[in-house]
Amino acid sequence: MNLYGDLKSGNCLKVKWTADALRLPYTFVPVDIMKGESRTPAYLAKFPQGQVPAIELADGRTLAQSNAIIRYLARGTHLLPGSSAPWGQTHGSDPKSPGDAFTQAKIDEWLFWEQYSHEPYVATCRFHMAYLGKSKDSRDPAILIQRTAAVVTLTISECKCTRQAPNECQATSGERQS
Repeated sequence: MNLYGDLKSGNCLKVKWTADALRLPYTFVPVDIMKGESRTPAYLAKFPQGQVPAIELADGRTLAQSNAIIRYLARGTHLLPGSSAPWGQTHGSDPKSPGDAFTQAKIDEWLFWEQYSHEPYVATCRFHMAYLGKSKDSRDPAILIQRTAAVVTLTISECKCTRQAPNECQATSGERQS
C-alpha cells in the first residue's frame, strides 16, 4: 500500500498512526500541498479530488478521506472489531458489541463530529502555524475563545449523550444537539 500525505497534516497523521498501530506495511509518499503536488495531472489521475491523505492499494484501487481510510484499514481488527457484521446484526449476545450496527454508527457519529465540528478549528489553526509560519500569538483571541467554547459545549453534550440511552439524550439549555 502507498500512503500519500503530508506529515504536517493532522488528517494524514491519523491515517499514518492507524497503519502504524496495526503494523500494516506501507510506503509513505510525501505530497507537498503547498507546492501544488496534489494538483499535478499524475496525482489527479489517481485521486481526482486532489486531496491528502490518500491510499493506493496493491491492486490499484484508491481511497481518500482520512476517516474512510482509517475505517477501511481498521475494519475487523482490534481497533474496529466486528465491523464486517451485516447491518442490524451483532456478534454474540451483547447488543453493544462492536459488530452491532448501532455501535458502528456511534463510531461514525464521533468521526463525523470530529471532521465537522472539531477538525475545522484545529486544522485551521494548525495550517496557519505549520504551513504559513504564523505564531500562536498572531491569532485573534476572540475567535479562539468562541471556537473553543463551541467545541467544549459540543463535547460535553456528546459525552452526556453517549452515556445515556438514545431516547434519554437531551442537550441541556444552550448546548447544540443535532
